Amino acid sequence: LHKEYRRQRQMCIRDSGCSVYNYFQSERMRQARALLLRGRLSVAHVAADLGYSNPSHFTAAFRKQFGINPSSLRHGNRAAD
Repeated sequence: LHKEYRRQRQMCIRDSGCSVYNYFQSERMRQARALLLRGRLSVAHVAADLGYSNPSHFTAAFRKQFGINPSSLRHGNRAAD
C-alpha cells in the first residue's frame, strides 16, 4: 500500500507539476470528505484530526477544494461528489 501511495504521489508531481504541498493538501481534503460523508464526526473534530488548529481555516480549504462548506456536506448535501 505504501509503495502504491508513493507511486501515485510521484505521478501527480511529474505529470501535473503539482507541488508536494498541493498533493498533500488534496489528499487531506479527500480524507476530510470521506470522514464528513460518514456523518459521525463534527466539522471541528475532522479539522482537528487532520491537523488544523483553526476550524475556519479547514472550512476555507475545504470550500476551495470542493466548492461546498463541510457542514453542508456533513448534513446531506452531496454536491461535492
